[in-house]
Amino acid sequence: MNNKNKSIRTRTVILHIGNPKTGSTSIQKTLFHPKNRELLAKKGYLYPKSLYSNHSLQIVSAFCSDPYNLKGNIVLGKSKKDIDAFNIETINYLKYELSKTHYDNLIISGEVISSLKSSELKHFKQFLSEQFGKKHSRSIPVQFKIIMYIRHPCNLSGSRTQQSIRGGNTLKKAFNRTSERTEYYYRKKLDNFLEVFSRESIYVYQFEKAIQHKYSIAGHFLSLLGFSEKELHKFKFIHANQGISMKATEIISYINEKEPLISNNGLNEGRTNGDTSPLFELKGPKFDLIEKQKRELFS
Repeated sequence: MNNKNKSIRTRTVILHIGNPKTGSTSIQKTLFHPKNRELLAKKGYLYPKSLYSNHSLQIVSAFCSDPYNLKGNIVLGKSKKDIDAFNIETINYLKYELSKTHYDNLIISGEVISSLKSSELKHFKQFLSEQFGKKHSRSIPVQFKIIMYIRHPCNLSGSRTQQSIRGGNTLKKAFNRTSERTEYYYRKKLDNFLEVFSRESIYVYQFEKAIQHKYSIAGHFLSLLGFSEKELHKFKFIHANQGISMKATEIISYINEKEPLISNNGLNEGRTNGDTSPLFELKGPKFDLIEKQKRELFS
């Protein structure tokens, strides 16, 4: 490569934004695994060590306009002082890691990032452009590639309802929430990104087709980054969030009804974050909405 080409080299941010219930946790845990991060690094990709495997909470808390009412912060029992310190730490650690990297590709993955408003997304984009675009006191152009997976609404509805129950809602409230947010789930989220990023930079893939990949959803995602099947064979793939049983879901819904997870915009004193997780191990038929409920959602 000649000097002229070097001078116009760009860096790329791959922003994976879910959607929720489309294999995001499997992708994130696969990318975060130490062995896999070495393989990513050899091909010029950084998956930050300064963030959790799922970047959702740290990124959304740091860049949303009201982190104090963010459910992820509330269920962790954080005070306003805790949240401010958490956000400052996120920004500073990420800044430091980006300032030291020599890789030209950055992967950010968080399904809840898709909930950011357009104004918040602009702030986030500016931050990444400035911090990842710095190298030896020079500014390097930064391009963005947005990756989103979408799932057939009928198949998605049961998973979303179950996730809402796991997050502290009753079955009735979770179902109503799913019904109310069906349109928002895709169109409105995409509209926010289209306001901030070019249409050509946004790539949408069908979840049902992606999981047919030899290495499932994480393999499909890595193939989008240019990894061949021979290279993928070296990765350790992690499968997560396989769903819980109908019985477990019913018990958790009952607990949430009798002792809500969140009370008066704070963590209920009688509950702790993750306190129902042992119930996830209960065996039995997997939870799903009945056909009548699905017809009601999409009628």
